[in-house]
Amino acid sequence: MLRTIAVILLLFNGASALYGGGALILEPDGSLLQIPVQWLYDSPFDTYLIPGLVLFFVLGIGSLTVASLWIFKNPLYPLLTIVLGLAQVIWLLVQLAVIRQFSFLHLLYGALGIALVVFAALMRGRLK
Repeated sequence: MLRTIAVILLLFNGASALYGGGALILEPDGSLLQIPVQWLYDSPFDTYLIPGLVLFFVLGIGSLTVASLWIFKNPLYPLLTIVLGLAQVIWLLVQLAVIRQFSFLHLLYGALGIALVVFAALMRGRLK
């Protein structure tokens, strides 16, 4: 059951990160997601291109890759899920520090990252 929930969460996370990251790559001014570029004024970025690439590849492709490891029962899936969940939480904390804007989505994806860490830790305990 934990495995199924973790795969669903990873697929959801991966799909939404591909969508968001892809939109930021296609329109680095944030216009596709209706995100003002002014939020980046106090950041090291002039556009959302680099954050979009990180979102797309690390959290998007990463989540889908780790989901496939769960599906095929690769022994690395619990450890990589913990890493991915922590990356998700760190991504959100950095994002909040940089843009200084808060949204319900921060809570949703923060909870998702924490849930991934918890599910993976429980699975690691079962595998030992």
